[in-house]
Amino acid sequence: MSFFDRFRAAKTMAAIYDREYAAILKQDYDTLVRLAPRKAQTLTALTHEDVSPDELTRLQNLAARNQRLLEATSKGIRSVTDRLAALKERKPEFQTYGPGGQVAPMTPKSLTMKRNS
Repeated sequence: MSFFDRFRAAKTMAAIYDREYAAILKQDYDTLVRLAPRKAQTLTALTHEDVSPDELTRLQNLAARNQRLLEATSKGIRSVTDRLAALKERKPEFQTYGPGGQVAPMTPKSLTMKRNS
């Protein structure tokens, strides 16, 4: 193994993490799916190479950055999903109090006029 081959997998992994980061920012989830096999393959190759501790730390930082961004994205998606579910619930728009002091829905009244013959 030559000196330049030692860091080939590490550089490839860093490039994959950068592409993954850009895809997360663009919400391009198809790219994330396409990157997954290459990422797994590169991680396997990385275990067979002599990589410096500094380079491993750099890769860990890149992975942690992407993980934080994915978690934030997931939290945002859950928030939107919860909000949409809440909006779909059929709730009366207005509530009032009935004669017994209990909350009663205020139903909309017909807007048509009745004619007296």
